[in-house]
Amino acid sequence: MLMEANRINHELAKQRAELVKKEFTSSKAGLLTVVMLGDRSVKEIKFASGAVAPENEEVLGESLGLALNDLLHQIDEANKDINEKVTGRREGL
Repeated sequence: MLMEANRINHELAKQRAELVKKEFTSSKAGLLTVVMLGDRSVKEIKFASGAVAPENEEVLGESLGLALNDLLHQIDEANKDINEKVTGRREGL
């Protein structure tokens, strides 16, 4: 039993180390593209031409928030997939 738990913990650590390097990309409303890494750090934000004009500021802010939330959800789901693959459960051991 202990050996199996150690194997599972090792596999989880390995899969999570790979997740940290994985890139997740989201685009919203044709205004911006955000790239985050699996460690939840933003790697890149690209704005469409003219997207930062004063009349677009509110929509740009909303789009950025939606994109970041979408990316965080993708990362959470990938973490749950790893856990389920290794332990048979979506969350926790």
